[in-house]
Amino acid sequence: MASTEKGGKGPKSGGKSRAGNFEDWETLMMINFIRDNWKKLFSRAGHSGTRVEVRKKKYWRRAAEALRAAGGPKREWSDLKKKWARLKHQTQNYLRMRGGTGGGPCNVNHIYEQVITVLAKEVVVGILPQSSEAGGGGGSPIVTVTVFPK
Repeated sequence: MASTEKGGKGPKSGGKSRAGNFEDWETLMMINFIRDNWKKLFSRAGHSGTRVEVRKKKYWRRAAEALRAAGGPKREWSDLKKKWARLKHQTQNYLRMRGGTGGGPCNVNHIYEQVITVLAKEVVVGILPQSSEAGGGGGSPIVTVTVFPK
Protein backbone atom coordinates (compact mmCIF):
# COMPACT_ATOMS: atom_id res chain seq x y z
CA MET A 1 0.00 0.00 0.00
CA ALA A 2 2.97 2.31 0.58
CA SER A 3 3.77 2.35 -3.13
CA THR A 4 0.38 3.82 -4.09
CA GLU A 5 0.27 6.50 -1.41
CA LYS A 6 1.30 10.06 -2.13
CA GLY A 7 5.08 10.31 -2.23
CA GLY A 8 5.56 6.59 -2.91
CA LYS A 9 7.56 5.17 -5.79
CA GLY A 10 4.83 3.00 -7.26
CA PRO A 11 3.23 3.30 -10.70
CA LYS A 12 0.42 5.58 -9.44
CA SER A 13 2.79 8.10 -7.85
CA GLY A 14 4.79 8.75 -11.02
CA GLY A 15 8.04 7.53 -9.43
CA LYS A 16 10.91 6.23 -11.52
CA SER A 17 10.51 2.54 -12.27
CA ARG A 18 13.52 0.29 -12.19
CA ALA A 19 14.79 -0.92 -15.59
CA GLY A 20 15.96 -4.25 -14.15
CA ASN A 21 19.28 -6.00 -14.24
CA PHE A 22 21.50 -5.73 -17.27
CA GLU A 23 21.40 -8.80 -19.47
CA ASP A 24 24.69 -10.20 -20.77
CA TRP A 25 24.05 -8.99 -24.33
CA GLU A 26 23.41 -5.44 -23.04
CA THR A 27 26.59 -5.48 -21.00
CA LEU A 28 28.65 -6.79 -23.93
CA MET A 29 27.13 -4.20 -26.25
CA MET A 30 27.97 -1.46 -23.76
CA ILE A 31 31.55 -2.77 -23.46
CA ASN A 32 31.91 -2.73 -27.25
CA PHE A 33 30.56 0.82 -27.42
CA ILE A 34 33.06 1.90 -24.77
CA ARG A 35 35.89 0.17 -26.63
CA ASP A 36 34.94 1.98 -29.86
CA ASN A 37 34.54 5.37 -28.14
CA TRP A 38 37.22 5.15 -25.44
CA LYS A 39 38.88 8.50 -26.20
CA LYS A 40 35.58 10.38 -26.37
CA LEU A 41 34.39 8.93 -23.06
CA PHE A 42 37.57 9.07 -20.99
CA SER A 43 40.25 11.32 -22.49
CA ARG A 44 40.86 14.82 -21.22
CA ALA A 45 41.64 16.35 -24.60
CA GLY A 46 40.79 20.01 -24.72
CA HIS A 47 41.44 20.61 -21.01
CA SER A 48 38.26 22.67 -20.79
CA GLY A 49 36.33 21.08 -17.96
CA THR A 50 32.85 22.01 -19.12
CA ARG A 51 33.37 21.15 -22.79
CA VAL A 52 34.95 17.82 -21.96
CA GLU A 53 32.15 16.89 -19.56
CA VAL A 54 29.49 17.87 -22.13
CA ARG A 55 31.21 15.68 -24.74
CA LYS A 56 31.45 12.72 -22.35
CA LYS A 57 27.79 13.06 -21.37
CA LYS A 58 26.84 13.15 -25.08
CA TYR A 59 28.65 9.86 -25.72
CA TRP A 60 27.15 8.19 -22.63
CA ARG A 61 23.73 9.25 -23.98
CA ARG A 62 24.62 7.73 -27.34
CA ALA A 63 25.47 4.47 -25.58
CA ALA A 64 22.06 4.48 -23.87
CA GLU A 65 20.35 5.19 -27.20
CA ALA A 66 22.25 2.38 -28.91
CA LEU A 67 21.16 -0.10 -26.23
CA ARG A 68 17.57 1.08 -26.49
CA ALA A 69 17.64 0.82 -30.30
CA ALA A 70 18.90 -2.76 -30.00
CA GLY A 71 15.84 -3.72 -27.97
CA GLY A 72 17.00 -3.05 -24.45
CA PRO A 73 14.95 -1.26 -21.79
CA LYS A 74 15.10 2.50 -21.40
CA ARG A 75 18.14 3.28 -19.30
CA GLU A 76 19.55 6.65 -18.36
CA TRP A 77 23.10 7.51 -19.42
CA SER A 78 24.05 7.82 -15.75
CA ASP A 79 22.95 4.20 -15.16
CA LEU A 80 25.38 3.05 -17.86
CA LYS A 81 28.17 5.12 -16.37
CA LYS A 82 27.51 3.57 -12.94
CA LYS A 83 27.39 0.09 -14.49
CA TRP A 84 30.79 0.70 -16.12
CA ALA A 85 32.27 1.84 -12.80
CA ARG A 86 30.93 -1.30 -11.08
CA LEU A 87 32.22 -3.51 -13.91
CA LYS A 88 35.70 -2.02 -13.60
CA HIS A 89 35.73 -2.66 -9.86
CA GLN A 90 34.39 -6.21 -10.23
CA THR A 91 36.95 -6.91 -12.97
CA GLN A 92 39.78 -5.78 -10.72
CA ASN A 93 38.55 -8.20 -8.05
CA TYR A 94 38.25 -10.93 -10.69
CA LEU A 95 41.85 -10.29 -11.78
CA ARG A 96 43.06 -10.61 -8.18
CA MET A 97 41.21 -13.92 -7.83
CA ARG A 98 42.43 -15.16 -11.19
CA GLY A 99 46.03 -14.31 -10.40
CA GLY A 100 45.92 -15.61 -6.86
CA THR A 101 47.42 -18.85 -5.69
CA GLY A 102 44.51 -20.89 -4.48
CA GLY A 103 45.44 -24.18 -6.03
CA GLY A 104 42.13 -24.61 -7.80
CA PRO A 105 40.95 -23.55 -11.23
CA CYS A 106 39.49 -20.08 -11.67
CA ASN A 107 36.12 -19.84 -13.36
CA VAL A 108 36.49 -17.71 -16.49
CA ASN A 109 33.94 -14.92 -16.76
CA HIS A 110 33.47 -13.79 -20.36
CA ILE A 111 32.11 -10.37 -19.32
CA TYR A 112 35.14 -9.57 -17.17
CA GLU A 113 37.47 -10.86 -19.88
CA GLN A 114 35.92 -8.35 -22.30
CA VAL A 115 36.32 -5.52 -19.78
CA ILE A 116 40.01 -6.45 -19.45
CA THR A 117 40.45 -5.91 -23.20
CA VAL A 118 39.05 -2.38 -22.86
CA LEU A 119 40.79 -1.13 -19.73
CA ALA A 120 44.15 0.59 -19.88
CA LYS A 121 46.85 -2.01 -19.58
CA GLU A 122 49.64 -1.51 -17.11
CA VAL A 123 52.71 -3.43 -18.10
CA VAL A 124 55.43 -3.95 -15.54
CA VAL A 125 58.65 -3.05 -17.33
CA GLY A 126 61.06 -3.98 -14.60
CA ILE A 127 62.49 -3.23 -11.23
CA LEU A 128 65.16 -0.57 -10.99
CA PRO A 129 68.37 -1.81 -9.40
CA GLN A 130 69.04 -0.51 -5.92
CA SER A 131 72.17 1.58 -6.05
CA SER A 132 74.38 2.18 -3.03
CA GLU A 133 75.76 5.29 -4.76
CA ALA A 134 72.31 6.92 -4.91
CA GLY A 135 71.99 6.58 -1.17
CA GLY A 136 68.98 4.37 -1.56
CA GLY A 137 67.98 2.61 1.57
CA GLY A 138 64.38 1.88 0.66
CA GLY A 139 62.83 -0.72 -1.54
CA SER A 140 63.26 -0.82 -5.28
CA PRO A 141 60.54 1.06 -7.16
CA ILE A 142 58.63 -0.78 -9.87
CA VAL A 143 58.47 1.03 -13.20
CA THR A 144 55.15 0.81 -15.00
CA VAL A 145 54.09 2.00 -18.42
CA THR A 146 50.41 2.63 -19.11
CA VAL A 147 49.23 1.78 -22.61
CA PHE A 148 45.76 2.98 -23.56
CA PRO A 149 43.62 1.22 -26.18
CA LYS A 150 43.40 2.83 -29.60
